[in-house]
Amino acid sequence: RSALRLSLGSTADRVAQHAACPVLVARSGEGFLACARGERPLRVVLGVDPTPPPEAAPRWGFDLATRVRCEIVGAHVYWPPEVRDRLAIRGPLPIGAGHPEVDAALAKELGERLESLAQAKLPLRIVGGFGRIADHLAQIAEDEKADLLAVGSHQRSTLDRLWHGSISHGAIAGAPMSVLSVPSR
Repeated sequence: RSALRLSLGSTADRVAQHAACPVLVARSGEGFLACARGERPLRVVLGVDPTPPPEAAPRWGFDLATRVRCEIVGAHVYWPPEVRDRLAIRGPLPIGAGHPEVDAALAKELGERLESLAQAKLPLRIVGGFGRIADHLAQIAEDEKADLLAVGSHQRSTLDRLWHGSISHGAIAGAPMSVLSVPSR
């Protein structure tokens, strides 16, 4: 794809940015078919964040799990300098390798929030990383052999997406598995 197309988005991305309902960008139906045939659960990775609007994707995932057999894993990518300042941790934080103090604090914070939404404990992958969060989430989903990566969408305008970035845009453009973009409004 051209650089312009990647920054402006595909048709699927534009639909996801404006739709009032969740938008599924299906890359492969194999996992969905295996689930429908009862051969195995649908493997879902939910992008989770401690801010209120991104609760839309986890809520959708937990609702799906009441209807379809699923294995759900929560995934959170944090920016080390922000977390270091917020948690008042001294010294550098490793990228991608984990930090016991940060992992424990975020697991507690996110785990409690997800438990209140799901009414159950949820496996949670927490990764510190620089760069696009969507790329890290897609890597976690690949590691988990997920059929579906579900992320929330703020549905920002093109200029806002260029300024603030967009996880759903990055996931739709780059994740190799199917992606569900769930609007936060």
